[in-house]
Amino acid sequence: MTISRREFLKDAGISSLILLAWQSGLLSTSELAGIEDAFARGEESWVTSVCQQCPGACGIRVRMIGSWPVSITGNPLHPINHKTLCPKGVAGLLSFYDPDRLRGPMRRVGGRGEGKWEKITWEEALAPVVKELNRLREKKETDKVAVMGGRYHGLMRTLFGRFLEAYGSPNYIDNSFAPWQGPIEALEKTHGIRVEPKWDLERTRFLLSFSAPLLEAGSSPVENLRGWANLRRGNTAYRGRVIQVESRLSTTAAKADEWIPVHPGTEGWLALGVIHVILKEDLYDGYYLGEHTAGFSQFKNLVLENYSHQTISEVTGVPIDTIIRLAREFAATKPALAVSARLDPRDQIAIHTLNALVGSINIPGGVLIPRQADTGALPPAGKDLAALEELGLEVLFFYYTNPLFSNPQPERLREIFNKIPLLVSFSPFLDETTNFCDLILPDHTYLERWQDHPTSTIQGFPIVGLSAPVRPPLYDTRHAGDTLLELSRKLGDPVSKALPWKDFETALWEKMQQLFESQKGDLFGTEFESTWTSFLSRGGWRSPSYSNLEEFQKMLREKGGWWDPVYFYEDWARVFPNQSGKFEFPALKDLPTIPPRIQEDFPLSLVSYPLMTMTGGRNANQAWLADIAGPHLQIGWKTWFELNPKTAGQLKIDENDEIWVESSNGRIRGIARLYEGTDPVVVGVPLGFGHTAMGQWAKGIGSNPRAIQEAETAEMPRGKMTRVKVYKV
Repeated sequence: MTISRREFLKDAGISSLILLAWQSGLLSTSELAGIEDAFARGEESWVTSVCQQCPGACGIRVRMIGSWPVSITGNPLHPINHKTLCPKGVAGLLSFYDPDRLRGPMRRVGGRGEGKWEKITWEEALAPVVKELNRLREKKETDKVAVMGGRYHGLMRTLFGRFLEAYGSPNYIDNSFAPWQGPIEALEKTHGIRVEPKWDLERTRFLLSFSAPLLEAGSSPVENLRGWANLRRGNTAYRGRVIQVESRLSTTAAKADEWIPVHPGTEGWLALGVIHVILKEDLYDGYYLGEHTAGFSQFKNLVLENYSHQTISEVTGVPIDTIIRLAREFAATKPALAVSARLDPRDQIAIHTLNALVGSINIPGGVLIPRQADTGALPPAGKDLAALEELGLEVLFFYYTNPLFSNPQPERLREIFNKIPLLVSFSPFLDETTNFCDLILPDHTYLERWQDHPTSTIQGFPIVGLSAPVRPPLYDTRHAGDTLLELSRKLGDPVSKALPWKDFETALWEKMQQLFESQKGDLFGTEFESTWTSFLSRGGWRSPSYSNLEEFQKMLREKGGWWDPVYFYEDWARVFPNQSGKFEFPALKDLPTIPPRIQEDFPLSLVSYPLMTMTGGRNANQAWLADIAGPHLQIGWKTWFELNPKTAGQLKIDENDEIWVESSNGRIRGIARLYEGTDPVVVGVPLGFGHTAMGQWAKGIGSNPRAIQEAETAEMPRGKMTRVKVYKV
């Protein structure tokens, strides 16, 4: 018998997949015989979808053998990633094949957090939820119900908003905060709009980044990497310059032209130092300030009076000469762009104000405010997690959020949650928060469900990606949207009237029809084709790549999404929707005024940072990613602490010593790694390890720095680092 090369590779792939599924516990030995024939007859196919391993929403193509996914690659048509993928995207296969994923609804039978569960039917799972919601409605206490969401986006966010509004609860709690997001609060204060801005990395000439992990995290690290490459090599006329301000030599800092180390939590102070020089030497863009800003004179006076070079240098640890040089270079280069992580709001505001001073808001190479796709209104912004204790809740739903791992001081949150009679999770995995709940209504994994992904490119172009299931659900799980619609039907009017769809897929295609009817943009294709279509539509002409709704829907699935690749720079009302219609310079109370506190008992600052592989711990149950967690130190599968060699020498700590890092909230354990790229007063630690649940690939591996970090308070705002001490085990 002869065998072709194609058949050999196909059979080898099938064998590897079967072995992976069997070793992981996904398939028992008895199941192998039944699946072998199905694999043997399986044909190769590809399904277009969207990655949901992080907020980036990159386009993917999933290779199938029969009904089984065997690999994931990038979608070459998707404007975010253009075929490329990060390690998380490739490892998404492990989400589907996770041996510890939940296989159906569960009810707690032991104490909260003990991990004792029993399998139940979906009818048994929904009955107590409906009963409790009806009881509260009869008592006119609907405000005692809340939904806490993390990965809220698209139609699911709309459905939860409609559900709460129709039921009579205002309590949507937003727990989506991540320090690698953009300066959302800064735009809310200065623009009057709560949105994550886009940074036109590709067309700027001078990028000044304040602790923004552009190459490790961000809204889309893959798109940032491409933008970074074009910034450095995409224009033959010039090479863009990048300066990273940060307390540790991160991946982004290592790839920059210059790293300016600052004391932790003082990024906003350094921005004020740069602002001081620009104001004192009249280096600002006078025309832009006159046309598009308000309150400049008062702001100029308060900065010159309250923030001297000497004070800034002492607080930040940056020499005065460096501050002056940085300010002159930033102001002289056009366009220049200042970006930041989602730091303390006062730091964000100071940093973003730099963009207003040099006229870099709403210009090519500057800060862009993306348009939204025409797919219906979103619900209002949610309450902050800080409001949780005051609500007196009796029912709390968790949707793709894990505050008992990802938020500072999880033990404090555990006490708050324990006072709530009914906790319900939609998670497909038994994470820390889900393990503390009373009922689990598990969602499908992302390779098994429909989902829309409204987002935008770094050029501000609106996008709607379409995530399609690559196969039917493997277990007795349900799309969270279908579960919510079923709850609505059981509750009756007015809730069922507000959510009238028979299932999530029906609602999704109705939403996609709104895109078709908007007569804007086009399906994914070449940028030239789509841009030409958009320009024609602005002039009243339409020449899309489809001719009717049926063709639109078919091609939407094949290509993976829709976009509108035109940015309207003249639309200043979108950029500044506040009352003045301009950038509003901040008052003194909105600027950094609290120097980082010093504690003799805790002389060092704990600086946690994201890993490209972990997204804050969401992907810790995927073994491939744990294996490559710390490439800069060639380390994985454990928590490490980065210490400056001088600091380590003073503490008599050597490389790979087991050490304790202790704050006023407790202590965690890990190994010491001596790293010259760490400020002598800093202890650097990655986020992602330290789970106490989440399955065999995550539970009990490493330590969680959130457990000892300070919670955000007025005295300890976000970005002012937790103070710690370090000693050997």
